[in-house]
Amino acid sequence: MRKNIKSGEIEALLRLLDEPDEINFSNIRDKLVSFGIDIIPLLEYSFEINTKVLVQSRIEEIINIIQFYELKTGFRKWANRKDVDLLKGFILLAKLSYPMLDESKVLLQIEELRRDIWLEINPKLTILEKIKVVNHVFFGIHGYYCVETNSEKPKKVSLYQLVFYI
Repeated sequence: MRKNIKSGEIEALLRLLDEPDEINFSNIRDKLVSFGIDIIPLLEYSFEINTKVLVQSRIEEIINIIQFYELKTGFRKWANRKDVDLLKGFILLAKLSYPMLDESKVLLQIEELRRDIWLEINPKLTILEKIKVVNHVFFGIHGYYCVETNSEKPKKVSLYQLVFYI
């Protein structure tokens, strides 16, 4: 029952996103942000079905704030851990540019690479031969490739998010 109340509350808040008064919108935005990362699919759906530019830009702002807040929380947890997991830190850094990055998929891909490299390498190989094996696994077997230019630049964090949600 409580879930239905939240769902109804979220729907009502989404209908109010075209609120012209900035103070009222600020309260609506803060309430939507308080629902956290679980609300993002609903916000994305609302973005797709809404044709008003103002509402779309506000939805995008709310999504960015939620993603940034989640990332900030993740960095804090990571920094406070006693064991240093550099891969976790790297994934958090990658989420700055790619907020919807699926950590479990990244970890799975890394494990596949590790396994395939382990199967190919033996202790008798020289360093150069080992590098050739790693390159073969990355580029030959798994099909990774180098990208020289990046036509899609990742979105930047807005100053508003840095000032008000840190």
